[in-house]
Amino acid sequence: MDNSIPKMMDNRQKLRVLGFFLALCLPWSGGAQQPCPIDSLWAMVDRDFPTKHQMGLNLENGDLVQKALNTNWYPKVGAEGSATYQSEVTSFSLPGLPAGSVPVPAKDQYKIGLVLSQTLFDAGMTRAKKQLERLNTLAKSHAYQAELLNVKGTVLDLATSIMIAKNSVRQLEHSWENLQNRAKNVELAIANGEALAVEGEEIEVAILEMERQIQGTLSQIQTAYGTLQVLTGMATGDRPDFTFPQMEEGHGGDFGLRPEVQALDNELLGLEWQKKELDRKALPRLSLFLDGYYGRPGFNFLDNDFRVYGIGGVELSFPITSLGYNRSLKKGLAIQRESVVLEKRKLTDQLTIQEIQLSKALETVQVYLEEDVRIVALRQKILGTAQIQFDNGSLLFSEYLEKLHNYQNAKIDLRIHELQESQLRYRQRLLFNTNTNP
Repeated sequence: MDNSIPKMMDNRQKLRVLGFFLALCLPWSGGAQQPCPIDSLWAMVDRDFPTKHQMGLNLENGDLVQKALNTNWYPKVGAEGSATYQSEVTSFSLPGLPAGSVPVPAKDQYKIGLVLSQTLFDAGMTRAKKQLERLNTLAKSHAYQAELLNVKGTVLDLATSIMIAKNSVRQLEHSWENLQNRAKNVELAIANGEALAVEGEEIEVAILEMERQIQGTLSQIQTAYGTLQVLTGMATGDRPDFTFPQMEEGHGGDFGLRPEVQALDNELLGLEWQKKELDRKALPRLSLFLDGYYGRPGFNFLDNDFRVYGIGGVELSFPITSLGYNRSLKKGLAIQRESVVLEKRKLTDQLTIQEIQLSKALETVQVYLEEDVRIVALRQKILGTAQIQFDNGSLLFSEYLEKLHNYQNAKIDLRIHELQESQLRYRQRLLFNTNTNP
């Protein structure tokens, strides 16, 4: 038997152990950090994701539009001036008076002055426009909220995948340590001539494959953390463990809090206000005007000298010719309303299907969890027996490795299903948009 084999294996294993643990420690630089609940990640999205800032700007712009529409009721002041020339002017003489006693106005007329107007009644047009602009602002906000919900869903999936991957690494690490202990026994058996060198090589290959699997999983974790940093604004280099806080079961109900549903409700309301706006366009409008000028008062041809003069009154307008046009527009609004109602029904059906799928998936995972607990206990018992048999030389390494993998996979499945149960409950929160703004 070649005694150099155990030494060569020992040197290679030392190098692998050093490199493995260095690689293992790097991604866990945030291990000393406090655990980060999923709700805290969602709060980071609400705080730092650009869409949240767009929502604020949209609301600010909506307030400015409302203030601008309020000025419709403010008095309006303008300046105007004119210079005219007409070829004929009024001239006449009175019986008994000498010719030229009645002054003739000048053919050139000039005036400059201020014009003031005040709306007294606009048939509710300003109010209708304000409502339509408010609904338009809300529509944009609902679109931003829907985008934020999608981002939070992505964050939830990334955090869950990290938790699953970290658990897999921990289980692989335990199996790696187990194989290291078995390798020492095999090397001793090879040195004593009680085992073949090929058995040591089999263990070495298994350790290498496990280390490669761990390295691949760690790479996936780093990629997921990098994506989370972009979506949440989490500090570069942070590697916290994530948790699912305990929450009450049952988040069913209607979908009235979904931004997409609220957007369609507001669209229906907007169509009603458009109809009201058309009705009000056909109503009369009343306004007050007061104009003051300096120039020649053209209406006073008896005294046409330059001076200050004014004119004021009340103006009533009534748009008669728009009635037929408004009738066609109302028919178009009725068609749009029917289309939006159907769109809302289609959306509600889609959300209901998602609710059914989530509920059934949750039931399935809960059944798996009950089975996983029993499977892990049995696999642990089987592995314990296999370890004794392998150490005694009554079990091949390939058989022992199979039982080790079975136990490792059973523990991984248990943890995966635990995390999936919490993930599905958080998915229900997103589906109904309940408690998604921590």
